[in-house]
Amino acid sequence: MDRVTARGLAERVLRLDGPYQPGALTAAAGLVAELVRRLNRATADPTALPQPSDVYHVVSELAAAAAGLQQLLTQLAGRLQQWGTDPGQLRHAQHRQTRDSVEFALLDLMHATADLHRAAGAADATAVALRAAHTHIGQLTLVDADGAR
Repeated sequence: MDRVTARGLAERVLRLDGPYQPGALTAAAGLVAELVRRLNRATADPTALPQPSDVYHVVSELAAAAAGLQQLLTQLAGRLQQWGTDPGQLRHAQHRQTRDSVEFALLDLMHATADLHRAAGAADATAVALRAAHTHIGQLTLVDADGAR
């Protein structure tokens, strides 16, 4: 069986150099959610991480993910903001047939953008905390009953 790498698996779902399709982006986001679900289950098993160094490596990858999530959320907010600067085709789904459809859409767009920026800030704070935890975990080791490593 071929060795599976994170980059190789990611390349299968969403090519780094494109082309980018909405369905592939949605699938990639779904994969992230599914992997978090699986990590939640796996880390509940005490045998999954037998050494502090195992936790160290997982936390390192999660810190990188949180830092990347901050950028992703900021870029998603930016994409929404682009539609707000030229709302010619933008309409609100529940008020599509009313005169105020654009105004309702712009209001929801403003709230969504603010929410995404708030989430990006939380992701950044999470990344900072994970990097700090990573540093501390790096100092931990287990010894056997004789005091040996």
